[in-house]
Amino acid sequence: LDEGATAVIPTGQGNITIPIVRQDQRQVSLTAALPVDIAGQIRAAVSASEFGEIAARLDMNRARNQLVMEVKGAYLNVLRARAVVGVAEQALKNAKDRLFVAEANLRAGTGTRFDVLRAETEVANAEQQVISAKNRVDLANAALNNTLNLDQNTPLDLADEAGGAEPPAKDFGESVEAAYKQRPEVLQADANIRAAEKGLVLAQRSQMPTLALAWSFQYTPDAGGFDPKETSWAAVAKVTLPLFEGGLAKARREQARADVNTVKLAKLQIMDGIALEARQAYLNVVEAQERLRVADAVLAQAQEQYRLAEVRFKSGATLVPGGSPLLEISDAQTALTQAQTNRINAQYDLKDAVVKLERAMGRYAYDAQR
Repeated sequence: LDEGATAVIPTGQGNITIPIVRQDQRQVSLTAALPVDIAGQIRAAVSASEFGEIAARLDMNRARNQLVMEVKGAYLNVLRARAVVGVAEQALKNAKDRLFVAEANLRAGTGTRFDVLRAETEVANAEQQVISAKNRVDLANAALNNTLNLDQNTPLDLADEAGGAEPPAKDFGESVEAAYKQRPEVLQADANIRAAEKGLVLAQRSQMPTLALAWSFQYTPDAGGFDPKETSWAAVAKVTLPLFEGGLAKARREQARADVNTVKLAKLQIMDGIALEARQAYLNVVEAQERLRVADAVLAQAQEQYRLAEVRFKSGATLVPGGSPLLEISDAQTALTQAQTNRINAQYDLKDAVVKLERAMGRYAYDAQR
């Protein structure tokens, strides 16, 4: 832009000449030149540069839109991992409670050594699950630091996200329309088209006349000869009319037209890609909402099954005659832990799907606080 804008600014230069002859003669000259944009060539060049700069700035918005999505996704992964740790720690506590009851039953003569060994095994397995879950938290924190361009060991004090995921638009058509209006890629393509069109104008006017005004002044303090003059000046108006350039102008016009067609086709391809992204993101949100609804129902069933199994375990009764109360509650605990984990994953899958939909609609390109 700066280089294109300077084309309409007058230029000037000064020279001091001291030729070495039999007698030294000093000369001082000043020259000023001003191009006159009679054909609009300079204006077209400046406009093309301006739209090129706009396209470059919009690329920064595109990068921001992508980066905010990545940061939010990494943040949600940390919260997801922390929630899974809570489930694993609760399962460990329940396993220790069952071990305590099994040991008490063994001392009272109502239990068996097998039940104690099984309960000890469940405690050990639950401890391993806690260790693995905490390790996933550390990895998620490192990934978030990496996304934030921080040292991976940087401690982070993250607050849990308040509220649930925002509902999607009423239909994916609204998401697509919002994406067309907000995605920087579309606006960038528009700027590229305008720049190419201005380039075509410049190519079309390359065969038109050009006008330049010039003024020069010369001062010779050591003037000599028959008619010495210490000062002289001249004003010149120069009109240039291209007559024959071997087909170069025609080739430039054809190339400029091809450039316009290329960027217009690129915009259509960009819009098709954005529409597909918005559709996929919208459908992923709808799917995640359904999965969360199912996960809530399954979790409620698993919680009730565990409650009943716990009552039977504490009373020494079994659902099946001759069965093992410890085995029943162990199975119920496994089902409950899985249901809780599935519910957490469904919850954060929905949040992540909403983040990706927001990105597909371009909402992070200009407001990173959304």
